[in-house]
Amino acid sequence: MITEESKDFITSIARCMDVIRAFDSKNAEMTPADVAVKTNLTRATARRILLTLNTLGYVASDGKWFRLSPKILDLGFSYLTSMRVINRPPTSSDDYFLFPGPLVVSPG
Repeated sequence: MITEESKDFITSIARCMDVIRAFDSKNAEMTPADVAVKTNLTRATARRILLTLNTLGYVASDGKWFRLSPKILDLGFSYLTSMRVINRPPTSSDDYFLFPGPLVVSPG
């Protein structure tokens, strides 16, 4: 594992993750200034990250306000499919204990 001081650490990716995690139930829509305050980034950096995420489809915007888009779920979906959680039925009652909510079904 590397540290944040390592030459292999990509600060831009870490900042992007901070921006994504800044959105929550109390802050479902934010301006770049709001994101900057919440993440301790400059407004310009927050804006560039939001615009990049918007171009990639991970956030939506009306020009002023930004919010996560459904595509953001692709990040979690990649993890779930790599763990083979979604593509298998529960094999024991223990599996139901691990997933007390509704089972997510993969399209296709």
